[in-house]
Amino acid sequence: MKFLRKTRVILLVILAISLASLLISCQGEDIEGGVFYNGKWVIGCEDGITRAEIRDGTVGIQTGAFAGQASLTEIVIPESVTTVMSGAFDGCDSLISVENGISYVADWVIASDKEIIEANIRAGAVGIASRAFSGCEKLVSVNIPDSAASIGKEAFAGCSSITEITLPFLGATEDSTMNSHFAYIFGASNEDKNAEFTPRSLKRVTVTATAEINNGAFKGCSSISEITLPDTLVSIGSEAFRGCTALNTVNVPDSVTHIGEYAFYACHGLLDIHIPSGVSVLEKFTFTECKSLTRVVVPDSVTVIEPCVFGNCENLVDITLSKNLTSIGQQAFDGCNILTDIVIPSGNIGKGVFNECENLTNVTLGDGIEVIGENAFYSCRRLTNINAPKSLKVIKSQAFANCNSLVAFDMSEGVLEIGEYAFYYCSALRDVTIPDSVRVIGAQAFRACDKAIKKSANGVESIDGWVVYALPAVTYLVIDSSLRGVACNVFLECSGFDAVYLAGDSRLSDVTLCDGNGRLSSASTYVFSENEPSVEGDFWHYTDGIPTPW
Repeated sequence: MKFLRKTRVILLVILAISLASLLISCQGEDIEGGVFYNGKWVIGCEDGITRAEIRDGTVGIQTGAFAGQASLTEIVIPESVTTVMSGAFDGCDSLISVENGISYVADWVIASDKEIIEANIRAGAVGIASRAFSGCEKLVSVNIPDSAASIGKEAFAGCSSITEITLPFLGATEDSTMNSHFAYIFGASNEDKNAEFTPRSLKRVTVTATAEINNGAFKGCSSISEITLPDTLVSIGSEAFRGCTALNTVNVPDSVTHIGEYAFYACHGLLDIHIPSGVSVLEKFTFTECKSLTRVVVPDSVTVIEPCVFGNCENLVDITLSKNLTSIGQQAFDGCNILTDIVIPSGNIGKGVFNECENLTNVTLGDGIEVIGENAFYSCRRLTNINAPKSLKVIKSQAFANCNSLVAFDMSEGVLEIGEYAFYYCSALRDVTIPDSVRVIGAQAFRACDKAIKKSANGVESIDGWVVYALPAVTYLVIDSSLRGVACNVFLECSGFDAVYLAGDSRLSDVTLCDGNGRLSSASTYVFSENEPSVEGDFWHYTDGIPTPW
C-alpha cells in the first residue's frame, strides 16, 4: 500500500511539472514584442518594456495585463480590440492622460474621477473600458462621441444620479452584435434585466449613430421619458421599447423601414408616434396599451395591420388609415373606447377589429373590402351609420351583434354569406334587403331584430323572403313564391315539426336551404288545393287561416 501511495505521489508530481512546462512553453510561443497573449487576448507583458504594439486581430486586454508597468510610455491598440477590462493599465502613469476627470490610454477611456458630475468624453475616443465610470454616484450627464466603437460591461454601473446620456449605439459594440440591450452598460446581463439595472434617475437618452435598435433594447426601462433616435436608423426590433411606461416622446425617423412586434407595447405615456412611409407592415401588438396615444396616421406604404396593433389605446380619438391596406388583423382596435369615427379605405376586416368600441358612431367602408370578420363591430352600441361596399362578399358571425343603434346596413348584390348571429340584437335595424347573391345565412343572424322581422301566426320569423328563426313550438312551414331561403338551423329545436305546405306552384327545391334544416326534407309535404281533391294524394287548404291537410 505504501508503495502504491508513493507511486501515486510521484505520478502527480510528474503530471504537475509537465503541465507547468506546457503552459510556460505555450506562453513563450505566444509572446510578441514583449506582450503576452492567450489566443486573441492580451494577458500580460514583460517587465521593463517601454513600448507595446498589440497585434492586429486582438479582441481584448485582460484585467491587470499591463498593471504596474511604470516604464511603459507608448502603446498601440488596434481597431480589432473591442474590450478593455478594468484595471488593465493600473500604475501605467506614463501612458495615462487625464482630461476633465476622465483617464485615457491611447484613445481608450480607462477610468474616471469618482466625483465627476459631467462626462464629456473627448472626440476621437474609440472605446470605454469595463467599469470605467463605475461608482460615480454624482455623475449626472454623459456624452459619448460617435467615434466610440465599444463600451465595456458595467461601464456606468452604480451611476445612480445620471439623468441623461448621449451614445452612438446600444450595447457593447457599434455593430449591435454583442449585448445590444441598453442597460448592458449599467450591468444588465440581458434585456430582461434592463428594469433592474437602469438608474431610476435616467430620463433622457439620445442615440446618435446606430442603424438598429435591436430586440428588447429598452425593454422595461420604465423611468425614461424621452428618447431621441438618429437618421441612420433603419430597424426597430421586437419589444424594443416594451414597458417603457414613462416614455412620452420618441422620434421615429423617416429612414426606418421595419418596426417589430410589441415594439411599443405598454408605453402608457406615449403621446404621439410617427410611422415612417417606408414601413409596409404594422406587426402584432406594436402599440397595444399605449394608453395616452391620441392620434395616429398610418401611411399609404402600409399594406397589413396585424392583430392587436392598437388594442386598448383607450384615448385614441383620431386615426387615418392607409389607402392600400389588404387586411386589418383581429382585435387591431379592440378597446379603443373613445374612437367615434373611422374611414377604412380598403383591406379585409379581421376578427374583433373594433370589438366593444362603445363610442364608435360612424364607419365608412371603402370599395375593395370583401370580408367583415367575426365580432368585427361587436357591441359597438352607438354605431348608427355604416355602408356596405359593393365589393363585400362575406359578413362573418357576430360581426354587428349588439349594435343596437344600427339603423341600416344596405347590402348590395355580391354578398354571398351572412354569418350566424351577424346582426344579433340589432334592435334598431329596419328595412333589411338581402341580395339574391346570398347563399348562406347563419343561425339566428337576425335574432331580436324586431323592427326588421316579419312574424307569421305560428311563430316563423322572416326577413326579405328568408326564414331566419322559428319558435321551438313551430310544427309546419308554408312555402309560397315569396320564400327565397331558410337560414341555418332554423327548425333544429322544433321537435314537433312535421309538415311543409306548398302554395301555388312553389317547390321546396326552389328554396335555398342552409345547413341544419333536415327537418324540412324529412317532413310530410302537402300541395295546396282550395277544394277537396277527388284524387288520392297529400293536399292541404286553410281552415280559419290555419293550414290543414285534406
